[in-house]
Amino acid sequence: MCTEHALAQKTLFQSVRNRHYSWFLNRLKHIDCDNQRLLQSVV
Repeated sequence: MCTEHALAQKTLFQSVRNRHYSWFLNRLKHIDCDNQRLLQSVV
């Protein structure tokens, strides 16, 4: 039972980390787009 609980915690942690990572990548993409828009408006 302890190992099952640890496994469940591990998979939960991985899913949270993956979700956070995808959110982080999306933020990077948005920041990149914002920077390009900023550069275009300056030039």
